[in-house]
Amino acid sequence: MESGQKYQSAKDRGSMVKRFCCKASLLLLTLGLVAACTNHNTAQLVTAGSNKPKAVGREVPSLGIMVSGLRLSSAGYMLDFRYRVLDPNKAAALMDSKIKPYLLVESTGAKLQIPNTPKLGLLRQRPRNNAMAKKDHEYFIMFSNLGRRLQSGDKVSVVVGETKIENLSIK
Repeated sequence: MESGQKYQSAKDRGSMVKRFCCKASLLLLTLGLVAACTNHNTAQLVTAGSNKPKAVGREVPSLGIMVSGLRLSSAGYMLDFRYRVLDPNKAAALMDSKIKPYLLVESTGAKLQIPNTPKLGLLRQRPRNNAMAKKDHEYFIMFSNLGRRLQSGDKVSVVVGETKIENLSIK
């Protein structure tokens, strides 16, 4: 190119864009494969020696679930409640859109709701098309923690209809 020429031809620009897109696609594909391999190896370490994943947590027989954990999320503005379905028939209460679970703060009696966002709706995982929950599948419910009032170590209860899962500690 001459030093006085400011613009490249459209053909040159097109080929540069194609090369950049190819390199970016290759990089994203490589990162995706590395992430997939890492997650797969981690899952093998957790479940080594058995066909089923190890269930660690507190069982709630009335709901047919095992509580996996309750953790602070989103810089402390949300609480992530995770549970594994043991009995899909009993867990149907957690999947019912008419039943609104809430988190009860044991020290103050405050009730924390599930946020309802305009684009995502309720931040609560459920099977599509009102299907039955899958056995040994882990689901989540996000509860709002406005003002980050709850901290790690606080005791709370999760209330689902008539069932109350008491004395859960936030991690």
